[in-house]
Amino acid sequence: MHFQLSFARAGLELLSDYEDAAFEATRNGIVMLGETELSLDPPIETLRKAYGDQLRVSAPLVRYRTTQGVEQPIMGLRVVCDPRHLDIVQRDLLMRSATVLEARVQDKEGVLSANGPLPNLLGLRAQIQRLTDNKGQLAMWLSHYEKVDVEPPGGDAA
Repeated sequence: MHFQLSFARAGLELLSDYEDAAFEATRNGIVMLGETELSLDPPIETLRKAYGDQLRVSAPLVRYRTTQGVEQPIMGLRVVCDPRHLDIVQRDLLMRSATVLEARVQDKEGVLSANGPLPNLLGLRAQIQRLTDNKGQLAMWLSHYEKVDVEPPGGDAA
């Protein structure tokens, strides 16, 4: 545990330039907080460059809001890809319980706008890359919160 806290404190110095995420040194390592997985990618890459194979990154957790019952974050997203990939990206989003708001071809690019629950969208960036031959672009942001009928596993983070 002492090693983890020392690592975390040293790691925080490497992460001082990132404004899209917050960091905390703990006995278990560095806790990273970000609006989306996309905001965590650059600081994780910085730590990978510094620590190489010694770095272990846990799967992300989703924080639920509990001010008026349990509410999950709903993310807005936009995918830009080759038009031939638009259908398969749309199918993947529907399987993740996303609502597709618009899918169109514009200026020889496929553009898809959607929103969906963050717990179901974890890993989406990597999946978009797989589905689009590493050429798709994803933007994601917090849209709003919606009540959930079932308590998330593990309390307010799952």
